[in-house]
Amino acid sequence: MADLEVGLSTLFCLGERFERMLKLIEGFDVSFVELVDDGYHELSEERVRVLRRLAEAKGIRYGVHTPFAGVNIATPIREIREATLNRLKRSITNASQLDCEVWVLHPGLHTALDRFYPNLDWRMNLEAVEELIEHAEEVGVTISIENTPICIPFILRTVEHFKKFYVDLKRDLKMTLDIGHAHINGEIREFFSEFRDKIIYIHAHDNDGKSDLHQAIGYGTINWEMVANVIKNSGYRGVITVESVEHVEESVKRLRSLLS
Repeated sequence: MADLEVGLSTLFCLGERFERMLKLIEGFDVSFVELVDDGYHELSEERVRVLRRLAEAKGIRYGVHTPFAGVNIATPIREIREATLNRLKRSITNASQLDCEVWVLHPGLHTALDRFYPNLDWRMNLEAVEELIEHAEEVGVTISIENTPICIPFILRTVEHFKKFYVDLKRDLKMTLDIGHAHINGEIREFFSEFRDKIIYIHAHDNDGKSDLHQAIGYGTINWEMVANVIKNSGYRGVITVESVEHVEESVKRLRSLLS
């Protein structure tokens, strides 16, 4: 894409039924929608058909966010691990049927076993990511892994974590830069500087610098003028999706104004 574009995540209405979500996103002036494949909005073959019809009628393009409730791709329990990866592969397959532009993946979480088996979580996370990349390549979907906040025990949170991860992975995997998460970590500029060539997608939401609140743009402590300048100066051209759960239309308009 030649220009910056503001998109919308359905996270704000995840508590609404699927049919209600469809009506809500029709009311927004956006051309890109990130679908959260979880809860009431879990994708299926029938729902993919409905979403394709909506896309054709309204000129909407899609991204898909991985299921996240109870999901840990780094779990050492084999049965749970297999079920988790099968669920995520189904999500990737459905995303391919939507001509999805990006499928956003959360990294795995640390477990209590890591204390007794050092680096087990790290290895399980790497192996799971590699397996998901292989499946995505088979069905033609682009995976992007998301940076996560230090307030939650994810395996990949900081710039240093991701630098080591990319060395160990030895595969081409892009990144979704989550501005809210990077703010909690105090590393917004650092992520842009270090991973300029990896970032293909951006999440935007606000918080107090401590908790992952997903507030509206301008309702937390993020310096959005600084963020907008960093984005524009980074050379990034693509979608920046509002992932706020409140004042969503206001957030879309405010972000557009900042990036214009």
